[in-house]
Parts: sequence; C-alpha cells; structure tokens
Amino acid sequence: MGLLQRGADWLSRTMTADSSSDTTRQFFYRYGTRRFPIHPTIGQTDYEAEDSDGQITTMQTRDFIVPVSELVDESGEPFTPADDHQIEEVVGDQTYLYQLRSPDGRRAWRYSDHHRYRIRIHTVQVAHV
Repeated sequence: MGLLQRGADWLSRTMTADSSSDTTRQFFYRYGTRRFPIHPTIGQTDYEAEDSDGQITTMQTRDFIVPVSELVDESGEPFTPADDHQIEEVVGDQTYLYQLRSPDGRRAWRYSDHHRYRIRIHTVQVAHV
C-alpha cells in the first residue's frame, strides 16, 4: 500500500469518526422496510438550470457523504443508492426525511474520492415531523 493510499484510508476513517461524534443527531438510511444507522459527513451541492424562457433556477441539495462500507444489506452484501431510498435525520424529537434526488436528472449519488471509499448522496428534504 502506497503513501497516498494510506493517506486516503486515514482521511476516510477520520471523517467518519468526526461525523459520528455528534450525539445530538442520528442518521438512518431507509429503503423498502429496511432502516439502519449511517455516519455521514454533511455537504451540499448547488445546481443551476435554465428553463425554456431563459430563466435561471438555482437549486441546492443536502448531501450525505457516507462510507461505502456502511451501505450493506442485512446479508452483508453491498448495494448502491437508488432514487426511491431515503435518509432520515433525527435531532432530539424532530425527524427530517430526505429523498435521494439529483435536480439535474442524473443519478442521485457519486463516489466522493478517487479510491471509492465514500459515496456522496444527493437528497432533497421531503418531510419534517
């Protein structure tokens, strides 16, 4: 393993440890009847789109950057995020629900590093309970 590979490994572990030290918020990945905890780093992505009248619309997604190792099903098999999946954020007695979605019509996730250790998942908030 080279120096850059070791550095990428360390950075991925450090980002996960830092993001999971916040005990006031919990995050869960949901699809179908499955719900399991994840430890994301929070980000955002800005999008611009021009409509047929030439008007520019700006949109922003809330991104969850998740270690690939956390995206496994109950049998331990890895899976990739899909548009019908959701992320739930619980802050005290408040719950926020985010739907996986990319405003520009592309898939709702992408790898966020060269070594494919982390996935950036684009979402929009769909509920606040």
